[in-house]
Amino acid sequence: MTQNSTHDSTGDDAVTDQKTIFRQWKILNLLSSREQGVTIKELALLVHASGRTVQRDLDLLQSVGFPLETITGAHGRKRWTCGPGLIPAIKLNLTEIAALYLGRKLMEPLAGTDLWTGAQEAFQKFQCTFDKRTLKYLDKLAQTFQPTRFGAGDYSNYGDILDTLLIAIEDRKVVSMGYQSQSTTEPVTRDVYPYHLVYHRGTLYLVAWAVDRGEFRNYKVDRISTAITDPKSLPFVMIDFDLKQYLTGAFGIYQGKRKPTRVRIQFQPSVVRYVEEKHWHETEQLFRQPDGTLIAEFTLTSFEEVKSWILSFGPNAKVIEPPELIREVITDLQKLAEAYGVGSTQLRRETPEFTGRPRGIEKSVNRRTSELP
Repeated sequence: MTQNSTHDSTGDDAVTDQKTIFRQWKILNLLSSREQGVTIKELALLVHASGRTVQRDLDLLQSVGFPLETITGAHGRKRWTCGPGLIPAIKLNLTEIAALYLGRKLMEPLAGTDLWTGAQEAFQKFQCTFDKRTLKYLDKLAQTFQPTRFGAGDYSNYGDILDTLLIAIEDRKVVSMGYQSQSTTEPVTRDVYPYHLVYHRGTLYLVAWAVDRGEFRNYKVDRISTAITDPKSLPFVMIDFDLKQYLTGAFGIYQGKRKPTRVRIQFQPSVVRYVEEKHWHETEQLFRQPDGTLIAEFTLTSFEEVKSWILSFGPNAKVIEPPELIREVITDLQKLAEAYGVGSTQLRRETPEFTGRPRGIEKSVNRRTSELP
């Protein structure tokens, strides 16, 4: 499968809301904040897009009901506006305002971007609307809901990079980015065709076609030092790409090269309820055992993340199959023991041999199936 950056004959067709929402949000923000209006040329410069793309966005926003209009100034110059007089008054009750405030906390990963700034400005307007007693109540209510920041990335200084990536995704522009992988000591310049941003376990990842490798790869946004697009370049040709299908074989975000492999893990009774309470993977099947343990089954193409997940349960999780994953877990445990000064000879070296289906499996608690495959 190859890609190129030649012009796509369907490049001016309407694109999905998922890929246009961020730039259009910025356009709405600019129109709302400038009472004298903004020309298409000015908008194009501010959002780093062509005048034709901005016109398309304005037409779309107008067609879905946003109160946009043009005003004619000196020399017949047309300016677009969405001033306060055009926006209908919205009445919100206290519960709705509190819900918006609580939801704003979930946007913290995008701190520094236009979406985060817009949420901040909106709540500042709420503060101007209510008296001190109401604000005190809202602050007290907000303390009842607090997402943790454990392991979460800090993107407060990535506003420009995220804006560049979001616009490049929508406009299908090649991004030249400085990227320092975990194995390199200095950033390396890479050209990529950006497709999606994925938020996984507190971290943002860019899913893009790597020009130098000829395949889709994931790039951790935290490791991107620069992101540049050439506004004069033609859009690259997008291929059919299903993000959900792309991530199916991963136990999270990391992709693997191995063929789809069945993974079975046995969990002790003390953690069974915790495992059952969450949805871990699209292919998961959970089987209760007569002795109170639980067998979890997945089909994966990568062991990296599932191995870390298994080890996080300590002695309460044991790999049943495949043998290669068992060996990897044992190797990691040997290295861990050696790090604590315990000789590897004190650990069990033999790799258990899988001889068939675990005995005693009686029923499945997976919502999609009630029988063993």
